Amino acid sequence: MRRMTRSQYKQEPACDSGTDTATLGHPTPPSNSQSHSQSQSKPQSQPQPQSAPTQNISIRSTPIPEQAQPHRSSGSTTMPNTDIEIDGIGSASYGRKMPDHTPSKEGTFSEVMATIGSQSRQLIKLIQTLEKLGINAALPSLPKFVVVGDQSHGKSSVVESICDIKLPRGQGTVTRCPFQITTSASGPYDPAWTCQVILQPKYRYDPTSKAGHDRTKYDRWPEYELPVFHFATIHDKNQLDGVLKCAQLAVLNPSQDPTYYQSADPSSSAKTQVGFSPNVIHLKLKGPELPELSFVDLPGAINVHPDPREQYLVPFVERLLKNYIRDKKALVLLAMSSDQDVATSTAFRFVDQCQARERTMGVLTKPDLITASRMHDIENIIKGVFHRVGSGWYVTKQLSHEEIEECEREISYAEARAREQDFFSSGPWISSLATMAHRFGITNVQTNISRRLTEHIYQDLPEITQRVQSRLNDVLEEMKHFPERPQSASYAVTIEVQNLARAIITETRGDGRNKDFRAAYKGLFRRLQGQLKSGLPNINVRTPGYVLAAISVDSDDEDESTSTPTATAATVATATKRQLFETPSKKRKGGEGQAFPTPLKGGRSVSQTPRTQTSRNTEGARSDARGLSLDEIRAMYDLGSNSGLPDQINPEVTNELIRRSVLDWGTLADDLLNNLSDLLSQTLQSSIQTVLATRRLTQLFDNVSGIIEGLVRGLLNEETKRVKHIVDCETHKPIAYDMLFGSRTESEKSDLLRKRHVQRVHEHYDTLDSRGFKVPHGNDREKKFDDETLRAQLGPDEYNREIIALATPQAYYKIASARMVDTIANHLEFGLIYGLETNILPALNTGLKVMDEEHCQVLLAEDPAREQLRLRLNAEKDKLEIALRELTNLPQLELE
Repeated sequence: MRRMTRSQYKQEPACDSGTDTATLGHPTPPSNSQSHSQSQSKPQSQPQPQSAPTQNISIRSTPIPEQAQPHRSSGSTTMPNTDIEIDGIGSASYGRKMPDHTPSKEGTFSEVMATIGSQSRQLIKLIQTLEKLGINAALPSLPKFVVVGDQSHGKSSVVESICDIKLPRGQGTVTRCPFQITTSASGPYDPAWTCQVILQPKYRYDPTSKAGHDRTKYDRWPEYELPVFHFATIHDKNQLDGVLKCAQLAVLNPSQDPTYYQSADPSSSAKTQVGFSPNVIHLKLKGPELPELSFVDLPGAINVHPDPREQYLVPFVERLLKNYIRDKKALVLLAMSSDQDVATSTAFRFVDQCQARERTMGVLTKPDLITASRMHDIENIIKGVFHRVGSGWYVTKQLSHEEIEECEREISYAEARAREQDFFSSGPWISSLATMAHRFGITNVQTNISRRLTEHIYQDLPEITQRVQSRLNDVLEEMKHFPERPQSASYAVTIEVQNLARAIITETRGDGRNKDFRAAYKGLFRRLQGQLKSGLPNINVRTPGYVLAAISVDSDDEDESTSTPTATAATVATATKRQLFETPSKKRKGGEGQAFPTPLKGGRSVSQTPRTQTSRNTEGARSDARGLSLDEIRAMYDLGSNSGLPDQINPEVTNELIRRSVLDWGTLADDLLNNLSDLLSQTLQSSIQTVLATRRLTQLFDNVSGIIEGLVRGLLNEETKRVKHIVDCETHKPIAYDMLFGSRTESEKSDLLRKRHVQRVHEHYDTLDSRGFKVPHGNDREKKFDDETLRAQLGPDEYNREIIALATPQAYYKIASARMVDTIANHLEFGLIYGLETNILPALNTGLKVMDEEHCQVLLAEDPAREQLRLRLNAEKDKLEIALRELTNLPQLELE
């Protein structure tokens, strides 16, 4: 037997601040004891429970002795305020003989508890099984025993004495969240004592959330059930208090990882994010002599919070307690300090407002504080005259500080009960209240709890069975409306995936009848080729400074204006603009708006005529204001040459011309990739819609689209990097080791020289035409292009060097652009198209989990929500069948 010293008692707080509400069951059967009063009637003999595997459960009530001897159990007992906490009670002294002044009675307490306990154990174990199944639709609430009371009114002492459990203690309100406690007997090979502490978060903290008019909800705490968290497993009762304090810190700091508090110091005064929480801490205790119990310990009823900033917690605690009291399946044990007026009790007011008086059992604590003037009221309360409750009022007495101080040693549980019996063996307890002696002492409270809970569960068994059977029938009926599943959903999904992959591969290869993708795919590269061709450097082969002379029609000056190579840049620009954007008019005298009028001898003037415009377009080599002019090219080569010799060509100038011409290739490549992405997306979606036409309402259809989209996105990202590398290589430095580059350059040189010669012929005849001379037009002029006499007449071209120099960048541009298009096409064909062909089937098989039968069933469901409902109904059906089997196999019980 473990003892507690005087110093240990002094360390414990003097007032009760913790356990305020609990759901209780049957306590551990105690040892043989004697009654403490000869004035009570003898108990009847105890019938043995009848056991038979039948659904018809009859419970014959066993008379409870009006008083029973104290008993001893293992654990700890705590008496708040003037009562004293007794810790470390052993479990091996059930045969302790009580003091001589206590006469024996026929029918010991252990015999009574053994009979009732056997029945109660079976019923409570059944309730625990039903709770674990979680069939809330059928059984939203199950029978339970609830202990309520005001703060510091001795509730913790009552709960701990009955259930052999020690809860957190300290000044003020210590219990700030629900503690659900279940106890059960351990097996022969289990540890002597074990407690699992589990956090069950069913609410999420949100300061902005409002409960509205729903009285079962909580402000700041919307329902949001999360997975349970295993906080600790302990095998030493002395560690329980500290572990529970740390677990409560984890619950009161919902934004913090609960693992942080697993190693926290329970004695530290850590700040908390919230003052109270509706989330539950579940204690699962197993011991060799523990009964099957289940109770919930809640914060105490309060009228005001010490912190004015947290007054909102007062209605929160009220709502929390009322939600438990209001439950029709809950029996209520109301703990009340004897020196307090019942009418002013907050907890009693809650019981009254919830219309729970008939389900309530009252327990008066601290009877040593009753004054002589108040004794009359206490007698009337106990006798049921005042503040009547369904099961009447009981009185318990725990040890005070003075008694512990005098003893200077640990007092066992049995001795504490003996002293309690001594207290009720004098004064009004054996005189005016002698007939109520069966309501004095914790053992009588234990007895009544067991009997009441047993009766309560038994009375609910028919309704429980009926609700389970009714819900099972509803579930089975609802499941009839679901279509039959395929024999193998996995096989069905596999076939669909293979068909889709085959269709996509055929489409992208162009092997099938539909060639649309391949046609559009090739069209993208033809478009790129066209864009590159149009980006070929444009050379303006017109003679710099050339412009038709223009003289006002009213001028008397008969000097002829001729073209001059020394014309200003402004004159060149103006003439060029007019030639490009003005429409030539017919020859006419005078008037405004004449285009390039040139006075002729005899007062005649001419302008550009339509035939002149036609002749210029004949070979497509007429002057064009766009592109590089010959004088600009000349300036580049002149300035870029360090040689003192004339007409030298610097290769760096040629390279610079090439770099200028390829500046926009990156943009063109990006445009190609964007268009290809759109084309591929449209093609793949079309294939999905065609192959999975009958699956459009299923999750399979959506998942397939997402998987393929992700695959293509990944492949495109890789190919985008490769294409960018190709473009960077081409634009970095002109390189061409192709043996045909020389012949291509010669070909470009011939074309440019031809264009330049044609331009000079046009300029020659246009000048003559503007002076009034008859000149050839159309086909006649074209014949002059190859006229050697005219060529000799025109003489050498002063821009021949520039024309020849331009042949190299022109030839390189055409070779490099064609090379880039082919390289990009090869990479995309292999990396993207072939990559899609080889990866699509593995990606779909993996992403869709084709080997997971249950997952495939969800994929094939036309309405995923209904398939989830099917799965939930099937799971509920299994639980209901288990529950019904437990109810059916319950042995026959008797309670008379």
